[in-house]
Amino acid sequence: RHLRYADGWKKYIITSEPEFEHYFGRRADKKRKLYNGMIKCDYYMFLGGRQKK
Repeated sequence: RHLRYADGWKKYIITSEPEFEHYFGRRADKKRKLYNGMIKCDYYMFLGGRQKK
């Protein structure tokens, strides 16, 4: 919940939960498939917006 509201931050998450984007509340900007041994995982990249000066 806290990560969702950290505007301007970049977030990188590795999880085996296939519905992670649904639970997180937004779609990832980029997504890669990984394997941890025989476990299929996804690497989600949420790229923050530009910070105001």
